[in-house]
Amino acid sequence: MVQEQERVSRTPRGWELQTISVFSAVAAAAVLGMVLLVSDLALWAYLASDGAAGLSPMVRTVFTHAETFDLLYLLLVFGYIGGFTWWQFSTRQMLRRVGDTTGAATRHWAVGAWNGLLVIGFVIGYAASTSDAAPETKMGFISLRVGLRVLAVCLLLIGVWEIRGQVRKAVADSGVILRVEDMPQRASAIPARLLAAPTAPAPATDLPDADEEFWERVRRMATGLREDLALLESSGPYEHRWLLIPASGDVTAVRAALAPGATIAVFAEPPAASEAKGFTPRPAQAYHGFLEDAETGALWFQSVEPKRVPAFLARARSAARWGLYPAGDPTAITAANRARQGEPDPA
Repeated sequence: MVQEQERVSRTPRGWELQTISVFSAVAAAAVLGMVLLVSDLALWAYLASDGAAGLSPMVRTVFTHAETFDLLYLLLVFGYIGGFTWWQFSTRQMLRRVGDTTGAATRHWAVGAWNGLLVIGFVIGYAASTSDAAPETKMGFISLRVGLRVLAVCLLLIGVWEIRGQVRKAVADSGVILRVEDMPQRASAIPARLLAAPTAPAPATDLPDADEEFWERVRRMATGLREDLALLESSGPYEHRWLLIPASGDVTAVRAALAPGATIAVFAEPPAASEAKGFTPRPAQAYHGFLEDAETGALWFQSVEPKRVPAFLARARSAARWGLYPAGDPTAITAANRARQGEPDPA
């Protein structure tokens, strides 16, 4: 059975790898920019002193291979700008899955400052290229432009790091599980091979038995709707799993998979394959969330508080089918799976 525990929602590993890649590209651009800045300042001092300042071997190497270094820096600039733009877009897409449609977590003042410094640097570079000033003056403007670019890239490094923390917090606060390993250890599904029956919990005394009459009602409901129905098996306050009653009404496999003593609830409304956006559930103190994995077909149970409904619906958008059922739904058919006298326990 699924033991529902308090789990911390984490950002997907793929997103974390994307973040590291973008951060590394920005850092590489910052390092190369610093090398070019030091070389430009040394060359400016050399021109301003009429050669008295001299040039170090490193500066001579950069100056000798200036076109190569400029091309490498240009590639890094286009690479990190493109990577950061793509990363911001994919981050906003991920946040929509947890109910954040504003993308507020992807904003930071350092990103705005980075944009502003790049614009200022471009204006200074253009002014230097069209000026008739002395070579040392032009070199001073070029050094200033490179310095502003380096400062801008360093600010972007801060922005990426801070946005990473903001996004992690937003995902954690949403309660939406995005990593497969953070899911409960076992999906709600009928096992291919039934194992030994678990220790039977104390059956509910105020519920009728799941007898033939009960299952006949379930069959008629499924065949009448011609759709699969969601059955919730509960073996304790934190142990729940979903099973599906097929549209054919054949309940043989489901009955064999149920734990003795478990409480059963079959909901009259089939799981939906439609868009979850705009859905408003009936008022309730709590809900049972049903999610069918679009790739594996596994069924996942999620206990949903009213304040977590938007986050659940955001997650439901990527599910093959979903359902949100009020706890204690009066339209559900409920029973206790008591073993009848003389009938062997399922094995």
